Amino acid sequence: MGSRFIKIIVLVLISYGFFSCQSETPQKLFDYGKVENGIYSNEYFGFSVQIPDKWVVQSREQQEGLMEASEKIVTGDDKYMKAVYDAAKVN
Repeated sequence: MGSRFIKIIVLVLISYGFFSCQSETPQKLFDYGKVENGIYSNEYFGFSVQIPDKWVVQSREQQEGLMEASEKIVTGDDKYMKAVYDAAKVN
């Protein structure tokens, strides 16, 4: 009984070592996309779309400014809401 148990443990450890050594596929980082010549494209999601002529595209700086302003409005002095808001931020 004892040698069988040891063989099983050794087999499990060898299997664990074998499978843990395999390389993982690196994950893509989130991509906000880009706008060029009136077309928004996003490699992360794999699509492109024509932007209507009357739309105005905000710069990254404008978006970040709005996020900062909205954070104060949404969270106020609530530590829990601030933690939720911080967790929802992407890159």
